[in-house]
Amino acid sequence: NGVMVPAHLDKSSTSIISNLGFVAPDSKFSCAEFKDVNNVDDITIFNPYLRSCNIITSSDAHYLEHINEPVNYIEADELSIKAVLDALVSPKNK
Repeated sequence: NGVMVPAHLDKSSTSIISNLGFVAPDSKFSCAEFKDVNNVDDITIFNPYLRSCNIITSSDAHYLEHINEPVNYIEADELSIKAVLDALVSPKNK
């Protein structure tokens, strides 16, 4: 009952794109994570499957000073694990 979220799609290593070179058009995930959301438009040009995905971001920080500021959030219907997972997989722009 988890959620599949390919991570770091915009990183030059350890991502689906850096390993395969693309996101398969018949993929089954509905949420994807980018280190830097400013890269989303450039990457979706060559990977149109991502246009239908909810996009989340994380700093992938290894040091405290590299953690993103608390400006990113997930809108969930309630404070529960189920509500957060539902928000990640709900159709985009519900």
